[in-house]
Amino acid sequence: YNIRPDLGFIAKAVKENKFLSVKPVVGTPILVMRAERLKNADEIVEKMGGSAAVEPKIDGLRTQLHVGKEIRIYSRGLENVTAMYPDLVAAAKQELDCKEVILDGESIAFDPKTGKYLQFQETVQRKRKYDVQSFSESVPLRLIIFDCLYLNGESLLNKPYLDRRAVIEKLLKNGKILVPARMTIVDKPEELKNIFDTEIKNGQEGIMAKKLDGVYQAGAR
Repeated sequence: YNIRPDLGFIAKAVKENKFLSVKPVVGTPILVMRAERLKNADEIVEKMGGSAAVEPKIDGLRTQLHVGKEIRIYSRGLENVTAMYPDLVAAAKQELDCKEVILDGESIAFDPKTGKYLQFQETVQRKRKYDVQSFSESVPLRLIIFDCLYLNGESLLNKPYLDRRAVIEKLLKNGKILVPARMTIVDKPEELKNIFDTEIKNGQEGIMAKKLDGVYQAGAR
């Protein structure tokens, strides 16, 4: 269910005893992986095994982008919100060169003149059913991609984080609206703490630390 929350598909899999064949499919949202809070930088580095990939924790809207025959966008709660984000749909058509992909990220409003990210209160205005087009122009979004879950028929859920990251950088090397999350590999608590302080100063929620060989555990914390 965490990988493919489609009750019809699950019922058929149970009947045919084909659980091992379950893999992501474009158009069915995957339950997102979430973070676990830790107390301090020393604890984080220790839990990561001595080295960690550190990314900013963006104060935006969790966004799962599915690209295939159609482009669909899903929220953290697995709601189909494609109609709310015509600018992200257009960017996916223009900036991605692949047959199928599922990307996990965070959408955040930005000032097109300065490129500066805006506060969550402005980003959340985009979560609407009316006046969508006018708000997409006045409050444009950038989608910060921090994971790739599926690419051209292959599930990447069990690939190491660094392998998934390499896929993202290749896919988004020319992206302007769909961009990779900033990532720094650290092995010292003080380095991690410095990045945390910088992200807080820049208005973000903090940082995300990931194991370099970690897999994507759908629906897990």
